[in-house]
Amino acid sequence: MAAFRRGLLFLPQFQQVRCRSKVNIQHPKPRHDARRLFEAITRPIIPPEPIPHTEVCARRKAKILESLHEVNPYEEFLLKQCTKMLEENRMVAVCQALPMSAEQRKAAGNKLLKKGLKLCFFSNPLMRQSIDDSVLVNLSPLLISHNLFVVSKEPLIQDLVAILRKIPELILLGGRVDGYLLSREAMLKCAKLPSLDVLRGELVTILGSSASRTHSVLGQHQQTLARNLDQYIKQSQGGEPAVSDSS
Repeated sequence: MAAFRRGLLFLPQFQQVRCRSKVNIQHPKPRHDARRLFEAITRPIIPPEPIPHTEVCARRKAKILESLHEVNPYEEFLLKQCTKMLEENRMVAVCQALPMSAEQRKAAGNKLLKKGLKLCFFSNPLMRQSIDDSVLVNLSPLLISHNLFVVSKEPLIQDLVAILRKIPELILLGGRVDGYLLSREAMLKCAKLPSLDVLRGELVTILGSSASRTHSVLGQHQQTLARNLDQYIKQSQGGEPAVSDSS
């Protein structure tokens, strides 16, 4: 037992101590200026691997073609929506939008929507890409600055002009109506025209008056001959000299 106790005295003693000192990391000292200059001068210069000019042109052309053929799915979706808008609506008016808040733009869209008109927005590059190689390519001069488009299934030019007069933030530039490209002045003139029903009534009246006039002209000679014969008979029975009717 005594020997066991003496053995315990020679065992190593452990004590847990919390270390608060930071790790001493010594940064290498910067070399002397002469040494750095000597290393920079004596550093070997490895020439780049020579590439033929034809291969350089081929690589550059491949990069350009790759960038051109790269298709953004979101842009492709917007392009389809823009093309669909131009195909489904008979009237597409291009308006220049002055600075307005989101509330003003929403209020303008609601005013147009009450009359069957819809306010749309597409970027000018996307719109130019959509009308390229088509009959609407002449709309490209109107695609300047920040534009908004007012579309409708029917050509509601009168309602469009009346509403835009109350919205000074939207300036009418022109548009397309039933396949015809119209300027601002032409659209304002079309807005002053009467409705289609009134024009149809006037056309029917004009056609009817022409038919009745043609009938009267064709029967005028027969009526004149009948009057002359009646006058001749009366004069023959009464013994009066005959008077010819030159009319």
